[in-house]
Amino acid sequence: MTKKFLFFILIFVHGLNLSSQNDSLRIPQNAIYLTIFGDGSVFSFNYERYLDLSPEHFFAFKAGVGMSQTIRIMGTSDSYNVIPHALTFNIGNGKHFFEAGIGAVYRIGDKKTPYFGIPTIGYRLNFGKSTPIFFRFHVDIPVKEDHLWHMSLVPLGISLGIRF
Repeated sequence: MTKKFLFFILIFVHGLNLSSQNDSLRIPQNAIYLTIFGDGSVFSFNYERYLDLSPEHFFAFKAGVGMSQTIRIMGTSDSYNVIPHALTFNIGNGKHFFEAGIGAVYRIGDKKTPYFGIPTIGYRLNFGKSTPIFFRFHVDIPVKEDHLWHMSLVPLGISLGIRF
């Protein structure tokens, strides 16, 4: 598990270096936002970094911290701190974007299913160049056979944040 986490950090730092080399971005390169449901958590606070390819295309890499909770019909529930992370490709017209990508969630302290993948698909609205606020609506379905029975997973999520 430590190797996966170190690999994740290495990719993240490399992405920061690549993104800092592009001076002609149409939108700010960074964002922070709150996500409610989706991404394998009940809520999470996230940092996102953009790598612009053109005015209509960009990659977004996110990493965050949040909370997840198991819900069992019979028995006790458990809460976990989570580290959601993802890479998405966004295509659009500068304000409205379709996004698709792959991510994963690491649940700290979970012995049964600590790490699992999450494909994501969604819609992103950037309110404009003069307004740094953005909104996301996304569908995230974990790739793990027992995910629906052991955690409070809502596959629909919303995010609201600011770009800087």
